[in-house]
Parts: sequence; C-alpha cells; structure tokens
Amino acid sequence: MSFSGAVPTALLSVALFVPSAEAQEASRTSSGMVGGQVVDQRTEDAVADVEITLATLGTDGSTPRTVVSNGEGRFLFQGVPGGSYLLSFRRLGYSERSDSVAMDPGTFLDLTVTLAEEAIELEDIVVTVGSVLLARQGFYDRKRQGFRGTFIEPADIEEEQAASVTELFQNVRGLTVVWGGVYGAQVFMNQRSSLRTNYPGCRPEIWLDGIRSTMESLDVMRVEELEGVEIYRGSAPGAWTDPCGTIAVWTKRVLR
Repeated sequence: MSFSGAVPTALLSVALFVPSAEAQEASRTSSGMVGGQVVDQRTEDAVADVEITLATLGTDGSTPRTVVSNGEGRFLFQGVPGGSYLLSFRRLGYSERSDSVAMDPGTFLDLTVTLAEEAIELEDIVVTVGSVLLARQGFYDRKRQGFRGTFIEPADIEEEQAASVTELFQNVRGLTVVWGGVYGAQVFMNQRSSLRTNYPGCRPEIWLDGIRSTMESLDVMRVEELEGVEIYRGSAPGAWTDPCGTIAVWTKRVLR
C-alpha cells in the first residue's frame, strides 16, 4: 500500500472535576473535538465572524455552546462528548444553515462548511473522522498547510496490518528499508547521490512524541503503539530541519 501526502478535501472536528486519575484518563479519551473551516459557496474564500452554535440533539438539558470563526474561517469546540448534535451557522449577508452531525466518543471531526450569500442549494458538509491525539499535536494543521510530507493516520496503520513498524515504510515513496544488521531494520531517505552509488541513502532524524530520539531502529516500538507518522524529505515545519529528512512518530502514550 502506498501512502500519499494529499490533503483531504474536508474534515469535522472532534479532542473535569474528577475523583480519581482513572476517571480523569477515561474522560480525556472519551471527549473529542468538533471544528473546521467556513468558506463562501461561490468564491471558496474563508468566511470570518460566523457565529457557530453546537447544541445537543435530545433532552439532556445541556446548554448550547457558541464560537465565532476567525480570520481564516476556522472554528473549534473542545471537550465534546460522543453523541448527536445540531450545528448552526449564522453571519450577516449569508443564508443561515443548520446541519446535524453524529460522533463517536474520543474522535476528531474536522468540517468544511459552505455558506451562500443567497438562498441556493448548498453542498453537503463533508466529514472525515480523525484522531483527537493527532489533532492536539498539530498533525492535521500541518497536513492542511501543504508541507511536502507523507502522513500516516490510524486508519492507514490499521489497514496496512504490518508485522513491524519498519514495514509501514517499505512502500513509501523516497524511502528504503534495509533489513537485518546489528540494530535491526533501518529506514533510509533516498538521496540523488545514493542512486548513483547504490548506497541506500542517509538516515533521517527520528522524533518520538515531539522529542528528538536516538533509537537505532524503529522496530524497538510495536505497531499497536503508533497513532500516526509524519515523513518529510525536504522542508519541514518547526524544529524538524535535518538535511536528510525527518520522521515524526506519534504514539498513544502522548495522551498521558
């Protein structure tokens, strides 16, 4: 299976007085986030200052929550339990719209919502379910911002059914996996010089849960520990500036 770095067309967002650490952990993993971007139906430009209300469907008595989209048309609700909700969008000069959404506990829903200046038929809201953990780490923001990276999400990891972590990289364009050796399987970035010399390439810098790692092989981890992976062969955001490239690994442990 080959992973692409393409940005999805849309997403819908999903992230405590507590008596114990166990209850706090359960609450953190069961709540999610709902967010996304509001755009103009005709121009596809971001629409700022949209009043967005999130109300629970049913009779649980909870108070609706309201946020306002920023200058890039983006909005976010955090700490949203699983359930069914009514989202309403209002802005002067645009037709009001309301849509219902349902989310499982602990998921990240990232939406693209279109508003029309006049009463015309609107496109459906497009929803992609993501990981709250990765959303908190800026994974989806970097994916939307157009960095030339490859992004491996939880669904990709599950679909691949790899026996080891390094197996996830064997079909990624620009990478070479060398099996065996003193430290186990190694992942190399393909460089132009290596193509002429038959050398596998150079070793990229590894970052584990936001910290530079000295691990000799990615196979010191287990596949079931992974939540997501970012691979950069050129320019990368923030501190990820190694000339050979960067592999940023996010594990489920970053929740703790």
